Amino acid sequence: MNVFEFRQNLVNEYAEVSRSFARIKADDIRAYVDAEYASQKYWPAPLVQVNPNFQPGGTVEFLCAAGLLSTQCAEIFRFGKTASSAGHSLPLYKHQVEAICLAAAGESYVLTTGTGSGRSS
Repeated sequence: MNVFEFRQNLVNEYAEVSRSFARIKADDIRAYVDAEYASQKYWPAPLVQVNPNFQPGGTVEFLCAAGLLSTQCAEIFRFGKTASSAGHSLPLYKHQVEAICLAAAGESYVLTTGTGSGRSS
């Protein structure tokens, strides 16, 4: 399966369904709606990045201090915690920080990434 063809078919089907609810007879309004659909405003082009070297992006504590995560996250997400030690703040990769920033801004995103990239961190 070609994922790009699949995406385009999905977009085409969605556009067809969403356009089926109204028949626009006015040329100027139809042209405006056509331009809106063509602008990819409702389905932006996918961002595909290939980078086997995962760049560091900061720590959970940093994101908490910046107000992007609850302050409780700084206490929970730590390496080396024991009964006698608070351990160290969990380091994050750049793609993880970018996803958190998008989520904090209320943006939609899909993050797919390879093995060893911190998906389960």
